Amino acid sequence: MPDTIEAFRDAIANLIGMECWNVKAGAIGSMASLHIGAKVPLDKPLPYPNTQLTPDEHKFRGEFVLYIEDCPWRLDGEDAVIASWLDHNDPKGPIVMGLGSLMGCKIIVAEVTVPGMDLTMSFDNGATLRIFPDQVDPKEGDNYSLSIKSGDTFVVTAKSHVYRD
Repeated sequence: MPDTIEAFRDAIANLIGMECWNVKAGAIGSMASLHIGAKVPLDKPLPYPNTQLTPDEHKFRGEFVLYIEDCPWRLDGEDAVIASWLDHNDPKGPIVMGLGSLMGCKIIVAEVTVPGMDLTMSFDNGATLRIFPDQVDPKEGDNYSLSIKSGDTFVVTAKSHVYRD
C-alpha cells in the first residue's frame, strides 16, 4: 500500500498548474466531479440529446477527473466559506454555483495528507477546496477518487485506505 499512496500523492501533485474546465454538481446530494487538465476524447461520445450536458461534455472527459462521492468537503474563499457538502444543491444553490466558480481556474496547490488522505486544492481565483474523508464502513461507499488519462483510478475508501483500480 505505501507504493499506492506514493503514486496517488504524485498524481495529486501533477494537478498543479492545470485548469479545471468542467464541474458537474447538484444532481445527487453533495456529489461532484471536476474535470481537470487536457480534454480527452471519450471512446464513444455520449448520446444526444441530453440538454443537461454541453457539447464538450458529450465528447470529452478531463485528463484528470476528481470525483467527490460520500465525504465532507468545503470550498473556502479568501475571506469566507463559499459552499460545503451540507449546502443546497439546486441549480442556483451554493454547491452548484460555488463549485462552478472553479471552472477556468488553475490549480496552484494540490496536496494530500496522510494518514487521513485529506485533500487540499487551491485555485488561482483565491478559492480552496478541502476534502475530508470520513467513511469508515466499506458498505457505505467511497470517499473520493481521482481518475487519470492513463486509465488508473485512485480510490480513497473506508478508513482512508487508498487503492488503485
